[in-house]
Amino acid sequence: MSRRSLRTTRRLVAPGLAAAVFAVALFGTAAPAHADTANATATAVELSLLGGSVVTTGQAVASNTGSGTDDEVSQTPALTVLGSQSVINAGVAVQRAVARSDGTSAACAGLIGSGGSIQIGADGSCQLTLGNSNGVRVTLVTGTQIKADALIASCTASSDGIVTTHVDVVGAKVYALGLPIMSLDAEPTPETWTSIAGVAMIGDHLLTHPGGPGSVRNDALSIDLLTGTVSSTIGKVTCGPNAVTVPTPAIPAEGMAMLAGIVGVTGIGWWLRKRRLAA
Repeated sequence: MSRRSLRTTRRLVAPGLAAAVFAVALFGTAAPAHADTANATATAVELSLLGGSVVTTGQAVASNTGSGTDDEVSQTPALTVLGSQSVINAGVAVQRAVARSDGTSAACAGLIGSGGSIQIGADGSCQLTLGNSNGVRVTLVTGTQIKADALIASCTASSDGIVTTHVDVVGAKVYALGLPIMSLDAEPTPETWTSIAGVAMIGDHLLTHPGGPGSVRNDALSIDLLTGTVSSTIGKVTCGPNAVTVPTPAIPAEGMAMLAGIVGVTGIGWWLRKRRLAA
């Protein structure tokens, strides 16, 4: 090839190459991909009192937008935050929630005997360290009481829509005038209801899906007094919904189409110019 032909070829190729490089720079930069999101909450005790007022131990809230750091919240609020109520007489309020950057979340909450604690394991399970025996005491009416070692609800959720729930009712019995009259299931199946004649209805392991599919609310113990004066929820946790975020492609589909157009137009221009020079 002569030097003149080489210079001509360079002049023809350079604009096309520059356009292609510009197009790739414009469209080839990916928007940052986001990891899956996760959410969980935990409340140890919630009381609905006569007149419609509601008192709670507050809420441990964990959320994660896909950052590299897990968000874990652990609280042990004093029972005095419930005010001058006479339902929860003894026990330690525990509420813990975690939202991880891998799109999983977990929570556990409820009451446990003095000296006890809860932890959330790597698999999301709620791990109990029991305290004083019969350290949890819940008064239904004068002379009728629930005594237990622990009343704990837990849940997990993942960004693929799978949820799990569990309830630990450890050593729980109903006492009337100081004598045990009934034992509560240690690991109740969902929607278990027990009637205490003339006193209350007790629901264990009650489930709802407040955020639709992929979310769950789990209540360890729900107590409705037949007098209608007080309703109590012990151990209320929610997990999910945890969202799946689709990674952004290196070149979006609309960017690919425009890139092809730019390169194509540049190529046609180069070919036409080459023909004119050759004529």
